[in-house]
Amino acid sequence: MITITGAGGLLGRTLVKKLKEAKTDIKAVYKKDLDLNNRRQVNKFLNQLKTDIIINCAAITDVDACEIDRRLAKRVNADAVAELSSYPCVFMQISSDFILASNSTVHPLNDFDLCNDKYRPVNWYGRMKMRAERFTKLNPHHYIIRTSSIYGECGKTFLSKLPDLLKNNQPVKALSDIEITPNYTGDVADFIITTLSKNFGVYHASNAFTITPLEIALQMKAYMKSKSEITPISIKDLNLKAERPTNIKLIPSDNYKYNWQDSLHLFLDGIINQTNTTSKN
Repeated sequence: MITITGAGGLLGRTLVKKLKEAKTDIKAVYKKDLDLNNRRQVNKFLNQLKTDIIINCAAITDVDACEIDRRLAKRVNADAVAELSSYPCVFMQISSDFILASNSTVHPLNDFDLCNDKYRPVNWYGRMKMRAERFTKLNPHHYIIRTSSIYGECGKTFLSKLPDLLKNNQPVKALSDIEITPNYTGDVADFIITTLSKNFGVYHASNAFTITPLEIALQMKAYMKSKSEITPISIKDLNLKAERPTNIKLIPSDNYKYNWQDSLHLFLDGIINQTNTTSKN
C-alpha cells in the first residue's frame, strides 16, 4: 500500500493517476481528509494508518504566503513532516531547490550539513523545506526528492497557467532577469515511481538547464502560434514578500532523463487538442 498525502495538488494528482493506471494499491489523502495544520488530526490519522510507503506531496508552495504566515508554513511544511516521517514505513518527502543559497549548484550525492554554505535558504519557505529534509532523514528508510518549477495540467504555477493565456491571445508579462529549471509533472511522477525501487537517499528530479520565464513564454507562444503580446518584466517590479534565490541548480540524478522540450510539447499538445475538441463541440 502506498499512501499519498497532498493528493489534490499538481504533483499529487499526477502521481495518483499514474499509480492507478499501473493497478497499484494506493490511498489518496486529500486536504479534506487530513489537515496538516491540525496536529491532533495528524496523530489520529497515523494511529489509524496501515501502509508500506508514504509519499508526502502536501505543502504550502506559495513562497510569499509562507513569508507572511510563518507559523502556518512551519507547521505544514516542517513540523507535520516530522510527524509523518516518524511512522514506521518507507517515507518519501518532496523537497525543493529553494533550500539552496543563491549561486549554488549541488549534486544529489553531496549531502548537506550545517557547515555547507550552499544550503542557506534565502526565504522562510526554503528554510522550512530544509528543516523537513532533516526530519525526514531521521527515518532510516527515507527518500528525498528535490525538484523545481513543476508545471502541468490544472496547475497554479505561472508555467501551468501560461498556455491558457496564450491560446486566448491574452497579454503576458514574463520575468526576464531570473532563471528557472522547468520540470513537467508527468516526468517527476514517473521518476518518483521508478525511484521507489532504488536505494534510499536524496534524488534530484530536475533537468540540467536553466531558462528565463520570458524565454520559455516565447517558446510556448511560437509552438502554439499565439498572437499574445509578451512583455518582459523584472522581478523587482513584482514587490514580492519573499526573496528569491538566484542562479541555483540541482544536478539531476542519473535516472532523471527526460527531454524537456518533448515534455513541454506534450503538455502544450494536450491543451491544444482540448481546445480543438471543445471548438468542434
